[in-house]
Amino acid sequence: MKSVIAIMVLLVVCVEPASGQMSKLKFGKYGLEKIRIKTRKSGTGQAWVMTDNADKTFVMSDIRGTIYKNGKPFVSGSCEPVKVPAGSSKVVVDGKAEFCEGVSFMDVLKCVNLNVEEYTFDISMTIFNADTIREFKKSGIELKRLLKKM
Repeated sequence: MKSVIAIMVLLVVCVEPASGQMSKLKFGKYGLEKIRIKTRKSGTGQAWVMTDNADKTFVMSDIRGTIYKNGKPFVSGSCEPVKVPAGSSKVVVDGKAEFCEGVSFMDVLKCVNLNVEEYTFDISMTIFNADTIREFKKSGIELKRLLKKM
């Protein structure tokens, strides 16, 4: 269950930072399309978000993130490049995540009762369109902040 939450967070959060980088981008509803647990330590997934992009089409690439539990790396992951077309559309994000070194399956089972206060995450990506390339990196984002938006 914890890996499902971790993958969902990494997938959804990779789209959100673009709103701060592209001024005419707005997000609507978003959700989880599918999750596939590959091993006890990894999984893949797909999320979607409705966008209203009044600006030019842009792409997000090199998307990477890490979720921390009480300051220690817990889950790391990455997403495939995402194209956000101009206009209104449903954007699909594919990603994968795995538990970090030292995190056991028993640690995961202990997280059934998720305490969002314990978790933060870092995210980085490159955002570009025909005119601009921007590097985005943010650290120490509180998980509770993201979940309030869901």
